[in-house]
Amino acid sequence: MNEKKLITENDTIFEIVTKYPAIKEKLLSISPKFNRLNNPVLFNTVAKVTTVKKASAVAGIYLNELLYQLNDAVGLGKEFLE
Repeated sequence: MNEKKLITENDTIFEIVTKYPAIKEKLLSISPKFNRLNNPVLFNTVAKVTTVKKASAVAGIYLNELLYQLNDAVGLGKEFLE
């Protein structure tokens, strides 16, 4: 079983959505900008080079807020805040 590790600003959107498929729905609920994840071509190309840090800028969300929400979605919200 894969041990969960904190999602960081340097993780790519592709990595985290592949590891935690439920993250995709979380991202879609955070910003309409993330609707691009529904396009398989963009997901398999752009998402591989888009870090969480870049995604927060594109969506206009504070990086720490996005990181908290993503980590909380995988059950690591408390650990992120420590």
